Amino acid sequence: MVEKDLVKDVVICRCEEVTRAEIGQVIREGLWDIDEIRKFSRAGMGLCQGRTCQKLLCQVVKEELGGDPLELGADLLDRLPKERPPLGATKLGELVPCSEG
Repeated sequence: MVEKDLVKDVVICRCEEVTRAEIGQVIREGLWDIDEIRKFSRAGMGLCQGRTCQKLLCQVVKEELGGDPLELGADLLDRLPKERPPLGATKLGELVPCSEG
């Protein structure tokens, strides 16, 4: 019993402090689409945009829906946001004009 409670309390998304139990609850309420799960639980919606929790989130979704967590579907991972490099460097002087004098 204690072990199950510990698993429920595991934080999946550190940015938004979303636990495994919260994700499971959203799924049990009928939201099975990964985008809906993210919107309603806030998992993967924080500062890192899912880069640190996306694999854990996919594992929880697969477990809750009865799938094998070792067979993570590529479709689930492909639909989560990817890292994007900045468009270009911005110099500090462009943000804050300074007067020379």
